[in-house]
Amino acid sequence: MSPHVTTRRLWADVVIAAILGSGELVLMNLSDTYPGAGPLEFVYPFVAGLVIGAVGRGPVWIVGPATMLVLPVGVFVGAVKGGTGLNLWPIALVYYGILAAIALGGAAVGRWMARRWKNRSVEDDA
Repeated sequence: MSPHVTTRRLWADVVIAAILGSGELVLMNLSDTYPGAGPLEFVYPFVAGLVIGAVGRGPVWIVGPATMLVLPVGVFVGAVKGGTGLNLWPIALVYYGILAAIALGGAAVGRWMARRWKNRSVEDDA
């Protein structure tokens, strides 16, 4: 962890990323696919990671995948609760891992863009 990022700020970034990433569940429910493979389900994690990477200060390798933190928790709750939920939960977890990797890429791009923007603004001021 970077020395300038406090533990409180890191937890705040993770919680905000998880809340932002929970919109993926809304997209899946709107398209009647759970888990789904529609194009928006792959774009949304990238955009969510991009946003948290640009505005967050936590390490990218933590806040990027944290955008998909709610999805495996939902699978776990469904498995414990039982019923007619998701039967192929191991496949769903692999799918969520892929979505987390996409979010990690988005967070890396967002952090790169934020640093580039900051460096460019410093150069313009000089």
